[in-house]
Amino acid sequence: MTCDAIRDLFSAFLDGELEAGERARVERHLAECPDCRELLALMDENRTAWTPFPEVPVGPALLARLYAIPERRRPFFVRLTRVYLPRLQPALAVLSAVLIVVSMYSFHPDRKQIDRAVSRRIHLAYGSVEKLFVRAEGLTGRLEEWTASVLDSVKSVQLTSGDEERKK
Repeated sequence: MTCDAIRDLFSAFLDGELEAGERARVERHLAECPDCRELLALMDENRTAWTPFPEVPVGPALLARLYAIPERRRPFFVRLTRVYLPRLQPALAVLSAVLIVVSMYSFHPDRKQIDRAVSRRIHLAYGSVEKLFVRAEGLTGRLEEWTASVLDSVKSVQLTSGDEERKK
């Protein structure tokens, strides 16, 4: 057994509450481990030093006063567990990524070069959007012409007038 496991049994060992098998394991470990032997001796010395002091019972008035003490508010770090709810994890991941990018940009030695590259990309994207708007305006003009020609051809065929005659 490890020292930590044996040390957990020291109080029961001193009080004589261990079974024979556990007691034998503790004694074997104590025979081999001087640190545990020293700790057990200190615990026994401490126990014998406290024996002359009488055990004082707790009175009902003191118990009532203790139970009347309001519960303290939870510390701040316990309330933070609400932030780590699973439904907030994607938002926290995005926020972390944004903060990493902003901090990398802020502390980068060639920040001016990054500014130029970003500005160039923005201007290229703006130019592409302008070209798309120009094309869309041209298409809307053509659509108006096509709409007018389709309506003229429908009127010339007189499809609507035939329907009106049938209804009469």
